[in-house]
Amino acid sequence: MSDISLSQLLEAGVHFGHKAYRWNPKMFPYIYSEVNNIHILDLVQSATLLKEADRYLESAASEGKTFLFIGTKRQASTLISQEAKRCESYYVNHRWLGGMLTNWKTILKSISQIRPILKQKQKILQKILEKREKIQRRLFNKVYLLRKKSQKFMIKGKYLIQQILRSKNFLIEKSQKFIQTKNALFSANALLLNASKNLKMKKIQILKQIQQLEFAAVEILKQKQQLKVLIQSNLKKFN
Repeated sequence: MSDISLSQLLEAGVHFGHKAYRWNPKMFPYIYSEVNNIHILDLVQSATLLKEADRYLESAASEGKTFLFIGTKRQASTLISQEAKRCESYYVNHRWLGGMLTNWKTILKSISQIRPILKQKQKILQKILEKREKIQRRLFNKVYLLRKKSQKFMIKGKYLIQQILRSKNFLIEKSQKFIQTKNALFSANALLLNASKNLKMKKIQILKQIQQLEFAAVEILKQKQQLKVLIQSNLKKFN
């Protein structure tokens, strides 16, 4: 690890500690001051102790010892896992279980009890996943068949709609022709009514003329009879 200066530690915010009411009395020698109920750590001691920790880690690594990286906070969990994997070491980046260092034997027993349960859980999950895949395949096939049927129904429906529209247009044309013929019949009927009225008027006029002719004929017959009477009287006078 390269040498870290105090300015780098200050920029990284290493001097910020916990809140004052949550502090550990053992940290008293390393606290520099308190600002806004937050402890400020002594960066000079932090830098020297960091160098000592670096030397110890180098010596332990040269001896081939194993390391355990611990960082359960959200800000450090990803970084802890990356660095531990990079140097092929163990790490804990989530909740720390009580007794992982002081009571490791009981934790191993509980882990050995949990392992068969986990295996059974994995088997059950595999079965559930297989059943789920089968159900999904069946549903997919059913959906595919339903889509095909719906497409056929859609084609038939479009064909029926086209036929209905054609029949509708045909009926509209027929109705229009019927209306036209009806209008023509109405107009012809009106013409016939007018013609019949005219004929009635002409008939009345003819009847009046016949009556006038009859009156004229009667008068002519009267005049003829009068002429006969005059002629006869004149003949008698000459004789």
